[in-house]
Amino acid sequence: MSLTDKRRRQKVEGQRRWRAKPENRAKETEWQRRPEARAKKVERARLPENRAKGIERNRRLRAAVLNHYGNECARCGTTENLEIDHINEDGAQHRERVWGGNALYQWLVTHNFETDYELQTLCHSCNMKKAAAARKALR
Repeated sequence: MSLTDKRRRQKVEGQRRWRAKPENRAKETEWQRRPEARAKKVERARLPENRAKGIERNRRLRAAVLNHYGNECARCGTTENLEIDHINEDGAQHRERVWGGNALYQWLVTHNFETDYELQTLCHSCNMKKAAAARKALR
């Protein structure tokens, strides 16, 4: 079983325990209680105009994060294929809390970029080289 599968099962189990408590049951929204309501919400989200809105929102979030941390790679200076990197190699713990990707961008913007994690902008190539060097150092 991969680590991702293990985390997914832990999350589902935690959700089950949370829902089992009567006081939490009342907190659930309608679409969480009724699968057909959730299906309608998902269907609306898949409409082309709503997908376009979501894509544009994600672009704005990513642009805001990159503007904050810098629009060029901290190592080589390129402005293409940029990513947010955790300087101290603690990204796994952060992604576990936030779920990474666009959720990370949303979390950073929501928290006004105030985080316990040191972040920097790296291009994909430099980020992969850094990760490979970190893995090699652990061997």
